[in-house]
Amino acid sequence: MLLPVAAGLYTYFGLTQETAAHFAMKNKRAAAYGVVCFIAFLGPALGAVAYFPADLGLAVAGGIKGVFVIPAICALIFMLITEPKRQKPWFKAITEREAEHSMQFRREMMVNPSKAARFGVMSGGVFLLSAAVFILLHFALEIPYAWLVFLFMFAAQAFLTSMIFEKKKD
Repeated sequence: MLLPVAAGLYTYFGLTQETAAHFAMKNKRAAAYGVVCFIAFLGPALGAVAYFPADLGLAVAGGIKGVFVIPAICALIFMLITEPKRQKPWFKAITEREAEHSMQFRREMMVNPSKAARFGVMSGGVFLLSAAVFILLHFALEIPYAWLVFLFMFAAQAFLTSMIFEKKKD
């Protein structure tokens, strides 16, 4: 039962600290986050106590857990939606600049429908080929390290992305 208290306090103290990129959260809101975290951790703890030492059954333990966790998740979603921005001005400028760079990349590279269609067809082909090779190696030949095929698939996908969406110099 110490874990829910520790989680709530850790959340409260973590949110009330000012960092290099974010201002500290107000004490009332941080306390609300701490209480929500405490309730979210209290449900599984009480469920475990009800299941193991008390031997009340899995349904009762799951019900106890659900009674605490579901409202905590709803409260957390509400609090995250209504969260005011706490970013410092210099960090906000960096994130805005990164967002603008990302949008510029999308406008220049990703909007081209022929490139997007070619990329989709080729990446689907790479995935189907790797799945077929995996099935052949794993099930037919019983090779234990057949899953390594998927690592090569991810490498081929990265190469394919760089090859199709490279910026051509005029």
